[in-house]
Amino acid sequence: MSFGKTEPSYHTHPDNISSDACSSYIDKHSYKRAERRAHWYLKDLRQLLENDEFLQQLHKDYRTWQKTNLVTGAALSEWEAEQYESASGQSLSFLERLAAEHKLKRYLKKSVAYIFMRDLGQSLQSEATQKQVDEVVGKLHGWIKKRIRNQNSESIDSTPLLHEKAKEYGLEETLYWLMGKLGQVQSHIPGGVDETHGMRKLVKIIAGVVMHQFIELPAGVSEAERKQKLEQAIRLGYSYGLTYPFIDDLQDSSSALSRQDKEKFNQAIRTSLLQGEAAPLPSFSSSNQTQMTFVHRELSEAFNTIRSAQSESSAKQFFEQAYVFFEAQDIDRQHRLDNKAYSIEQLFLPVILKSSGCRLIARDMLDVKENIDFNHHTFCFGIYNQFNDDIKDLFDDLEEGNVTPYTYYYLHQEQRPDLLNPYRVYWSVVFYLIHRVYNNDAFSKNLLLERTINAHKSLRTSIGVERYQALREKLLTTGNKAFDDLIDKLIEKPSDVAWFDKLLSRQVADFFSQQKQKKRDFVERIKHVKQQVDDCLPLAPSKHHIDNTLIDAANYSLQAGGKRLRSIMAYVLGVDRYGLTFEQLKPVLRLLEYMHTASVILDDLPSQDDADTRRGKPSLHCQYQSEATAELTAVMMMMRAVEEQASIKGVDAQRVLESMRYSSHTTQVICQGQWMDLEAMGKPVDMAQLETISELKTGLAIEAALLIPAILGGANDFERKHLKQFAYHLGIAFQIRDDMLDYMGDEETLGKPIGQDEDQLKATFVTCLGIEGANHKLFEHYYLAQDALKHLGNEGSFLAQVLEFVVHRDR
Repeated sequence: MSFGKTEPSYHTHPDNISSDACSSYIDKHSYKRAERRAHWYLKDLRQLLENDEFLQQLHKDYRTWQKTNLVTGAALSEWEAEQYESASGQSLSFLERLAAEHKLKRYLKKSVAYIFMRDLGQSLQSEATQKQVDEVVGKLHGWIKKRIRNQNSESIDSTPLLHEKAKEYGLEETLYWLMGKLGQVQSHIPGGVDETHGMRKLVKIIAGVVMHQFIELPAGVSEAERKQKLEQAIRLGYSYGLTYPFIDDLQDSSSALSRQDKEKFNQAIRTSLLQGEAAPLPSFSSSNQTQMTFVHRELSEAFNTIRSAQSESSAKQFFEQAYVFFEAQDIDRQHRLDNKAYSIEQLFLPVILKSSGCRLIARDMLDVKENIDFNHHTFCFGIYNQFNDDIKDLFDDLEEGNVTPYTYYYLHQEQRPDLLNPYRVYWSVVFYLIHRVYNNDAFSKNLLLERTINAHKSLRTSIGVERYQALREKLLTTGNKAFDDLIDKLIEKPSDVAWFDKLLSRQVADFFSQQKQKKRDFVERIKHVKQQVDDCLPLAPSKHHIDNTLIDAANYSLQAGGKRLRSIMAYVLGVDRYGLTFEQLKPVLRLLEYMHTASVILDDLPSQDDADTRRGKPSLHCQYQSEATAELTAVMMMMRAVEEQASIKGVDAQRVLESMRYSSHTTQVICQGQWMDLEAMGKPVDMAQLETISELKTGLAIEAALLIPAILGGANDFERKHLKQFAYHLGIAFQIRDDMLDYMGDEETLGKPIGQDEDQLKATFVTCLGIEGANHKLFEHYYLAQDALKHLGNEGSFLAQVLEFVVHRDR
């Protein structure tokens, strides 16, 4: 394919910007050059379309492929086909059956080889590539066989593997950083944006960049250099992947931003790419300003990360490619279905550029040598993926008015006989890849032929046979009856429709979808239980005809709000695991909230933390202008807590007494922790002391919320041990996150001033470790808390959501 001749530009776009500022970093004419390259690819495809020779050759290729499958027994059995089509096919039971029939390795090899070809731009004819594929397959095969032997669920949970591999390569700190970032992104994806899709794409991009770095590692690389390169790849992958939920999906959404806000955002991105530095935050509408401030901050940080990691020449090359990708997407996005005058070039060139741009950028951002074969393979392959996605989304695109070669042809083919049939173009791409890009390599050819049939099968399954047949008649026809009939027959026959990369993609999507649903369920449960807790807390006026100032003061503090996290955990654990009733738990909930509120009142006093506000309201001693009132209110609430605990009914008296002994002892130790915290103020504190203070101040209060229901419910020592372990790690994680929020949180969201720890010269995890070190420590305890929950079975799922909330909270 020749890319050297000059061709006209087919679009109006910002290559014509005259501002010197905008041309100061990259060549603003880079889009025109890329467009010329796409034009010559399209020209080659159009030459194929002039007759049916390419379809006749593909017909022969499929006949050969059919015979090969029959000889090797590669086709799936009827059971396997049914399993794959069902939801249970995406599980360990499906892989277990393949392993039992000795088909697992072939199943893995074709998927891994396809990833090397599609995502990494590699030639499967290369011996080095074949060796890399075999190595990956061998490791995956061993890992899956191990999981099958030790399976405790139907899904493939990749979290333990990630943690295990991070330890192996010395990347734990980077993994903890990434987990923190992913949690933040997921909780800040603007409304109107598909959260699951955005997170799946983000993770996929990270994986792609890391894979590129792995295959580019030189032989004999030292552990230190390998660690440095992989760490950088993860951070760069995240930085680039962030553009999907925060740029691409945001711009595609019809409801996330107004038209005016989209235009401002678009211009800021374009300016950033052209100037080589992050543009200032635009002024968005009031309803979007807060969320877009977060988006802008993360994108600016990502932009700077990418630029600082590269040499000047590499950075320019990367940002030119990114600019081409962005412009192609933007031009394509501006097309309107009711415009009947688009030329073939206007319809196809942006699609070619945007579909190849994603994977070209993934490698461009790494410090690796230019690879002409990679560029050629990836550039030509992109539109194949795009065509598969576009036909799958045809009806959604028609409904939303999105222009693709398919939707445009579907609506205007009768009025525009000059239009190219996109289905014929699709098959011309398949032919081009097989015979001109991969030189008729047998393995590459079989993968593409099989994958293409799989795309048709998947489409038919997703839209239904009847709708598929109607689409086949109107759109999915090449005009060559012999070829079309053969494709119909192949779609009907069982074949290897199962691909491991699709299973992984679905697993990732399911993970984020399930996380979203779990979060919804968690929030609803929290809301319901919190209301019950709030309703049972207010203290009634005294019956002894005395002044009610202390009662009023107590209720003022109780009504100041708060997460009620401890009492909610106690309620859920008590009800779900130990079968206690709400009436039995009421005294426990009051005990926990009265003791916690009393401790907060005392914490805020000038003699301790000297805080003037709490949860956005004046602290009790400020509200009443009296430290004595605050102190006496706290004492009264502590004694009321004891009274409540002693009134528990319907539970064995010995258990109630044991719970009282436990709470009394725990309160004493918590007081010691507060004293240690005050004594440490302004003094050097090591990590062991800091963790001890956090355990005593925060961890034990959480432990009490779990242990008191456990004691009342008759939990054995084994269970209590793991509840204590979970509480210990959750408590320290809670304190670390508190320290991080005091350093970088939002005052309005938190409901209290930030920077108080620094003002008071207080030792925190941030002052001791720095913000990244604190985040590392946070996720260290996060994983240890997860380990403790494994022993609690299904009842630990709510506590797992509490852990997620604590680690990712912003208040």
